Amino acid sequence: MKNKLNLIKKPIALLLCSLLLFVSCGDINDTPNEALIDPANLTSVNSLKLATIGMFKTITSATRRTNSFQNAFGGDDITSSAANNKLRFQTMDKRTFDNSNEDLIWQWGRPYSVIEATNFILENESNIETKSLDEKNQLNLFIGEAYFVRAYFYFELTNNFGKIPLVLSTQLDSKTPKSEIIDVYKQIESDLLKAESLLPNKHPDVSVGIKPNKGSAKAILAKLYMHWAGWPLKGGTDMYKKAATKAKEVINNAGTHGFALVSDMNTLWTEEESERLNSEIVWGAAHAQHVDNHFSNRVTGSVAFPTEAGGWNEIFSEIKYFEDFPAGPRKDATFITEIKIIREDKLLPDGTDRTTPLPLGTIVSWEDLDTGARPMFKKAIGQGDITLINPRNSNTRITSYFMRYSDLLLLYAEAEGRSGGNSPDAWRAINDVRDRAYGVGNHNDDRSAGLAETAFKERKWELGGEFKRWYDLVRMERVESILTANRSPRESIDKVISGWGDLSPNNYFVPIPQEEIDRAPHLAD
Repeated sequence: MKNKLNLIKKPIALLLCSLLLFVSCGDINDTPNEALIDPANLTSVNSLKLATIGMFKTITSATRRTNSFQNAFGGDDITSSAANNKLRFQTMDKRTFDNSNEDLIWQWGRPYSVIEATNFILENESNIETKSLDEKNQLNLFIGEAYFVRAYFYFELTNNFGKIPLVLSTQLDSKTPKSEIIDVYKQIESDLLKAESLLPNKHPDVSVGIKPNKGSAKAILAKLYMHWAGWPLKGGTDMYKKAATKAKEVINNAGTHGFALVSDMNTLWTEEESERLNSEIVWGAAHAQHVDNHFSNRVTGSVAFPTEAGGWNEIFSEIKYFEDFPAGPRKDATFITEIKIIREDKLLPDGTDRTTPLPLGTIVSWEDLDTGARPMFKKAIGQGDITLINPRNSNTRITSYFMRYSDLLLLYAEAEGRSGGNSPDAWRAINDVRDRAYGVGNHNDDRSAGLAETAFKERKWELGGEFKRWYDLVRMERVESILTANRSPRESIDKVISGWGDLSPNNYFVPIPQEEIDRAPHLAD
């Protein structure tokens, strides 16, 4: 632990560029310069602003690769390739992993690097001198951002690892014990409530949620209460009520916070400047690939293309998920079913040789690819003419959505239902999402499953491929019942790993990586 978490004791290297991570490249006029900020020099609002820029830089670094979302491959929406170098994703998919998985250290260490940056800011709050009301407001903004970000990444850590060390200071103890999950949740709640009180209704620098505002804090609080209600803490009805109440506060003031559904889902996963920073971002990260690839999005692009198209064969839709997905504009915006061959394809789907290999440039269905044939996520590949998208682009500017407004609408409806409510507003929230998914008037407003289960099912389709489904299954303890019932016999990974690992709650969390335990043996307890 100590070696992973003690970097903050040194002067912190910050990349300085006005809103570097959060605006279009056209707004960046100067070449970014590096500067060192020593804690002794963090005494002004301006120096604190530079520290927060550094904090947001670590967020992009921590979330820019699929390594950061490995646990989510356990959901029934996402799978990977049967290739040998994708074993770390295959074992997450089949729940057969152990703590030797080489990428667990990324999922563990990167969030803590963000938390280091937040602790640095919060610990120096009392050193900041404010000379005007404007500077006081700026101080509140930066401190509110730090509380929000720390809460979010502790939420990510505990959702993946369960009991974790709570590090709230830059004065670190290498023997910091793991905290109980309830204590981690209480700390997250405390941080988010502070963020809610300090953050403005809308961020003064950006109009969308790539920097958090008061509505972002309320929305993540609603998500926290939603998970608190379910497994593993099982807070029940009271927590569902809190989740519904907090989510409804955001929805009632969505315009104030700048939140709204975009009319066309196809505009959400694009690199177009006019569309990638949009009103559906409740909390997320923008990317600036052309400034430095360290600010790009590598969860999109090459990772989502098959080998025959020049891609990395890393993230795909499960076949049954694609087959069951309701037809309509949302399905069209979620998947790509044809691809252009740029590497000679010599195999049939059953693994036998083709008599005549498909020539380069051929447009083929996903079903005509090799033994790893799977539908592709347009959310990961990006929007546009598939014959023109560069499959070898491993660094894109597609926005990372940690929470979309549609996610919040459906969370509200589900929480309302699970707390015993059945309000027209909750059904309206579901139907706002459905109207876009199918077209206004093209769905039957089916309510036969009840409010909570209708919203839960709608989340499955709306948020597919966004690393959300696994955590929904976990909080409802439905992993085994869903995974064993919704698997196509054509899934290629099943030819590599036969059968399932432990699908019980005993295996919902991933283990702390062995590399970390070697440094801090007490974490093995």
